[in-house]
Amino acid sequence: MKLSNLSVKYKLLSLIVLAFVLLTVTSIYNLNEQRLASLNEREQKLSAQVETVVSLVRYYHNQVDTLGEAVAKQAAIGAVTSLRYDDNNYFWILKPNLDVVLHPMKPEYNGNNSRSFQDGNGKYHWREMGAIASSSGSGFLDYVYKTPGGKLQEKISYVSLAVDDWQWVVGSGLLVADIHAAFYGQAIKVGITAFIMSVILAVFGFLISRDIVNPLQHLMDKLKLIADGDLRVRLHAKRKDELGQMSSEMDRVLEKLQST
Repeated sequence: MKLSNLSVKYKLLSLIVLAFVLLTVTSIYNLNEQRLASLNEREQKLSAQVETVVSLVRYYHNQVDTLGEAVAKQAAIGAVTSLRYDDNNYFWILKPNLDVVLHPMKPEYNGNNSRSFQDGNGKYHWREMGAIASSSGSGFLDYVYKTPGGKLQEKISYVSLAVDDWQWVVGSGLLVADIHAAFYGQAIKVGITAFIMSVILAVFGFLISRDIVNPLQHLMDKLKLIADGDLRVRLHAKRKDELGQMSSEMDRVLEKLQST
């Protein structure tokens, strides 16, 4: 349908709808960009922490000739076990074959294979860690962490192959549930704001539409009478806008036509 075939009423309505859509889309886009920036910042923080521990493990690996491999490994495990950041975040060590070398929070995992370990949604996330270490050496993964209270929370982890001949993969994880929660909370606020603004736009649009469409309809009715030959018709518009000027000029034309 051509725009020129639409009535003025629907043209004004389309402007209101377009304004609402653009407002909503722009707001959601900006919110999503903020969410992605927050996730990227957290990923950078996580990878920096893990790579620092990777350097620590490599330091002990370089001491093998002096300490012996067994002592160097135990010294590395002891050092990593006590490391924390942001109060309670920790590091673990596993092998690409998914044998757990160290899990400081769950020592019962140590020495066991993690192939059967699942996250809160049943995803075999430890298998993904091993796959990342084997294929690219390091990388991120996301999964769902189940709290002791049974609550499911989004989490990301970063793993990095620290020592090739030891086959040690260092990893750590950070919760990102707060980022997603903030995004959804802001999205709800944006939705409410957009709804309120759309109502305001609709009210003003209705008033403006009525102020334009009704006089136009009145003008059209008078023009029909004129077309039928009634030159006594007068518009007598008191408006000062373009519609008022048009009506005044029509009255002037009719005066001239009637006087001839």
